[in-house]
Amino acid sequence: MEQTIATSIFENDFSLQPATHWQRLTNYIIDLISFIFLVIIFFFAMSVLSPDTLRSITFSPATDYAHRLILMLSFALYMGTIETISQGRTIGKLITGTRAVNEDGTNISAGKAFLRGIIRAIPCSSLSGLSKVCTPWHDQWTNTYVIDIDKSRLPTDKK
Repeated sequence: MEQTIATSIFENDFSLQPATHWQRLTNYIIDLISFIFLVIIFFFAMSVLSPDTLRSITFSPATDYAHRLILMLSFALYMGTIETISQGRTIGKLITGTRAVNEDGTNISAGKAFLRGIIRAIPCSSLSGLSKVCTPWHDQWTNTYVIDIDKSRLPTDKK
C-alpha cells in the first residue's frame, strides 16, 4: 500500500511520495558504510601523523561506553552535516534518489538536519522505522519525510 502526501493550493501544488522501506534500509546501510569508511580514514591518518596518540587510547569496559557515545554523536554530526550541505540528502539518499523534506515539501533547515542526526544517536532509534508505515523517530519528531524524488512533485518544481 503506497501512501502519498498531497495538497493542491494553486501555486503551492505538491505531492510527496514517501520512500519505500527498501530505499530507507539501503540509505541507512550506505550511510553507515560511508561513516565507517570515514572513521577508518581518520584513524589511519591519526596513526600516520601521531602514532603516540593512538597508543595512548585504552580499551576497557569502563571506556567502552565513552567510545560508543563518541561514535554515536560523531555519526549524528556526520549525518547532520551531510544533510545540511546537500539540502536533505546523504550519500545513501543520493544513490537511491530520495531526500528529506519538511511536511510542506520545502528544504529542511540546518537545525532540523542536525536534530535528525541527534535523534539517530538514540539507542534503538533504527528500530523505530520498522512499523508498517516507515516513519522513524528522526522523521516523526522533526516533522519531516524522506521522499522518492522521481515520484514526488515538490513546491519548487516547475509544472
